[in-house]
Formats: sequence, C-alpha cells, structure tokens
Amino acid sequence: PPAAPAAAAATAATAAAATAAMQNGVSGGAHGSAMEEVAKGVALDYLNKVDAGFSTYTGSYLATLRFYFDVNNEYVLQKLKLLLFPFKKHEWTPSDSNSGQLRPPKDELNSPDLYIPAMAFATYILAMGFALGAQGRFTPDVLGLAGSSGLVILFLEVMGIKLTFYLTNGTRLAVLDLCSCCGYKFVGVVLVLAAKALLGSSVGYLLLLLSCASIGTFMVKTLRHLTVQGQGFTPGFITEGIASPAHSEVRKMQDYALWAVGGLQVVWSWYLSHGV
Repeated sequence: PPAAPAAAAATAATAAAATAAMQNGVSGGAHGSAMEEVAKGVALDYLNKVDAGFSTYTGSYLATLRFYFDVNNEYVLQKLKLLLFPFKKHEWTPSDSNSGQLRPPKDELNSPDLYIPAMAFATYILAMGFALGAQGRFTPDVLGLAGSSGLVILFLEVMGIKLTFYLTNGTRLAVLDLCSCCGYKFVGVVLVLAAKALLGSSVGYLLLLLSCASIGTFMVKTLRHLTVQGQGFTPGFITEGIASPAHSEVRKMQDYALWAVGGLQVVWSWYLSHGV
C-alpha cells in the first residue's frame, strides 16, 4: 500500500535527525569541555598570582617585625639601663652592618626594638590591676580600660610626632620606629605604679618626675637622630607651595618640637598612672 513507503521515509528521516543531534551533542560537549579547561586555567593562574603577592607582602612584613624583636638578654638589660640613665651617652647613631643595612637590636644598642615596649605595655596592664587590687578597687574592667587607654595615647603620640616633623621639615619617620620610641614610656609608668602601690603616692610622684626626665631625654636624643636626614625642607602633600625656610629656622622648629615631645611625657605618664 502507499502508506508503507511514507512510513519508511519518515523512519529514515527520524533516524537521520537523531544521528545529527548526537553528532552535534558530542561536538558541543567537546567544545564546552575545552572552554571549561581554559576558564579553570585562567582562574588557577590568577589565584597563584594572588597567593604569590600575598606571600611576598606578608613575608616582608613579618621579616620587618622580626627585626624589631630580634633581641637577647644582654640587649634588654643594657637598653633598660640606657632608658633610665640616658644623660651621659653621646653616640645615638646605630651602626650599619657590612651590607649597609641596619644591624638588629641584639647587635646594636641604638637600634629600635618593639620587644621592650610590648613587654612593658603588658606589664603596665598587670601593674595597674595589681595596684588597684592592693587598694581594694580592682574590677575586671580595669584591665581593658588600662589597655585601651595605653593604645590610644600611643596612637595619638605616634601620629602627632609623625605629622609634626613632616610639617616642620618634611621628614618622613617610620611608624614602627616611632612606636618603639614612644612605647618605652611604659617602662617608667610601671615603675611609678609599683612605687605608688608599695611606697606611697609621694614617692610615686617623685619617681614620675624622674622617670619622665629620663624617658623624655631618651626620646629627644633618639628622635633627633631620626630627623637628622631632614635637615632641609621637603614640601609634602600639606606643605606644597610653602617657601623653603632658612636652615636655622628649620633647626629651631625642630628643637621646639623635640622638647615638646619630651615635656609631654609628664602628661602622658601622669594620665596613665593617675588612677592609682
């Protein structure tokens, strides 16, 4: 009958269409797999670059921090002695190594460190708790308040010094160097708190003046060395367009700023220890 050839033709057409669809699917799947591999390669390459950059950044930053904590017992003892009796020392310039780089604190007494400031800060928090506990006024909030007050004062002082010397003569001081220099004040504050708790307020205030004189002198001489490179006037973001002042004027402004930093140690140390 005539319907048989028509059915055969329809069956053949259907088979041909199915075969074409299967071939197109295989081709599309292969093309999709290739695109997926390319995208995966690009993503892995990007992640590897990010990881390498992050490792380089963290590695250099940790190496910098490691320098400031590279100390030994001899250095700590000599540095504490220098902090308490800085008046007769004349040489404040750190000596460089054979490679021209600054020698670590364990090999150079004049190099800045963060070990003593960090330990003194932690001891300050504990000493504040001990002193108030001896007076029967200790509460758990005391430790948090002491720590936050110390950090806020340290931050304000570091930023204030950095901005002041940048405006006066364009000197760009390293933040970690300033944290080291300003953090030494906690050594004196710990001694003041101990004196107040054990020997009375009168002895504590006397020791406050003596310790501030020592720490202030140390900071003035240390900062003077750090600002030696700024003998001229380098206009910066805020000081752009300001005429270059004479060398004597720059030196005078620098000296005023240095002695202001030293004098403010009395204010900071009193505030950090006034609760006892």
